[in-house]
Amino acid sequence: MPEPSLRISGVAGVSHHQLFLFDARTGIEDVRRPSWREGAGLAAAEPGLLALCTGIHTGSIALAVELWDGAPPHEPGWEDVVEVPLRVSPGELRVGLLLEEPPPELRVPLPIGGPRCRARVHATGRDVDYDCAASEPVEEHLVRLWETEVEDPIRVLRATSGCATWRLGR
Repeated sequence: MPEPSLRISGVAGVSHHQLFLFDARTGIEDVRRPSWREGAGLAAAEPGLLALCTGIHTGSIALAVELWDGAPPHEPGWEDVVEVPLRVSPGELRVGLLLEEPPPELRVPLPIGGPRCRARVHATGRDVDYDCAASEPVEEHLVRLWETEVEDPIRVLRATSGCATWRLGR
């Protein structure tokens, strides 16, 4: 059974509803406006980049990122869950924010052999302070990453928040 090989967690600052995971060759200057529609408004991927969309516009969220040695089991209790394919350069992924450096506990690099990964992104609380500024974390995000041989399409596994259903046009 697959197991996590690395877990980092902490409180991440969010700006403009976004935070990112970058590979070693991608930087904040490479960020284009992601298309949020396919991933229930929760996650979007470009080569070298995984973008996460939060409910809050600005403020803090609780974030955990795990690196797994295979596809992880499904974890119940999350409002929104999306899987996205991710192409990365071999090396490492790191948490990136738009306007500030992540806190030290979120600066730990995640070693990736690449070039294909899968990311399962979980979120809860995106409706609590939607489009507002939150000084304390009101939402939680969990990202589980694992390397894969195939590039399956985006899959929405659960979309129960108002934020997700609005993005899906339901």
